[in-house]
Amino acid sequence: MICVSLGKVSFETCQKILREVALAEIRLDLMPLSLAEVRRLFSSHPHLIATFRPGHFPEATRKRLLLVALTAGARYVDLDLESDRHLLSLLREKIKTTHSRLIISYHNHKETPPAAKLRCLVREAFSLGADLVKIACFCRCREDNSRLLSLVTGRRPVIVCGLGPLGVVSRVAAPLCGSPFTYAFWEGEEPTAAGQLSYQKLKSIYEWLAEALAQEKAKRENDFDLALRRRSQVNMMKKKELGWQEGKERQKADKEADKENKEVKQKIKQKIEKRAHGESRKTPGELAKVDKTDEADSLNKINFQAPNINEINKEKVNHKKPRLNKIKKIGKKDQKRMGDKE
Repeated sequence: MICVSLGKVSFETCQKILREVALAEIRLDLMPLSLAEVRRLFSSHPHLIATFRPGHFPEATRKRLLLVALTAGARYVDLDLESDRHLLSLLREKIKTTHSRLIISYHNHKETPPAAKLRCLVREAFSLGADLVKIACFCRCREDNSRLLSLVTGRRPVIVCGLGPLGVVSRVAAPLCGSPFTYAFWEGEEPTAAGQLSYQKLKSIYEWLAEALAQEKAKRENDFDLALRRRSQVNMMKKKELGWQEGKERQKADKEADKENKEVKQKIKQKIEKRAHGESRKTPGELAKVDKTDEADSLNKINFQAPNINEINKEKVNHKKPRLNKIKKIGKKDQKRMGDKE
């Protein structure tokens, strides 16, 4: 999102510009407005930032205009990190009763401090109750932009702005990295900070980037679909090739099996014919003799083990012995009885 910063403009011009933008910063320290005009401006637009930088007006005037803007419906109030803590606590208590949010900002118009110091400043601002933190530093080299952009981690809302001609990179890239918004001036009016781009130019840059990214995304999707189609075609060709190879191998195996079957049948047929031819030449006596020898050979093929025959014989003897002994005992008893009777 782009926030249009309005400073040295008239009340009527400010009203016209506010009809064209979604978010704007009203620099109360640069715009000569009465209390009634402040109320009208901040009650006419739902997303306005009330900013009053210290140093140009008395602190009482600053306090009064910021409170009027908050009461009229300002969405954000921007206070410097070096501001009076009494004013900070007063505005924070007032913000609790409204739907506004507090921006605590740090400005350095000379240089970009080291990354460790910048992180400490961000932590300090959040510890004072900030909802958003703004870091604006002068960029002496391109590396200063990367130092500022390193603060945009996505964990907490941090706005970074590079001041000076080399700071344009961070202003353009900050929203793309996760910053809530960036600042621009309205074309035809004066910028409120060094390095600002016009709203119209910045909007065209983002539209061009969005179009380029959409084209790249569509190209990637088309390339992906094309790659999928090519892969499916390759897989189909591989399957066909494999099926053709399998069919060829199956046909080869079937031919070999048929050949083996024919050879076996041929051998059996030859044996039968040879045997039939030999038997036709033999006499009836020779045929009977061959049959007997075949029976003997078949009986000899059955191998009875000697231990088994011995065990069978033992069982026969043991089975007969008790019966013979019993008969002998019965005979002796009958003889005794016969003797006693006599």
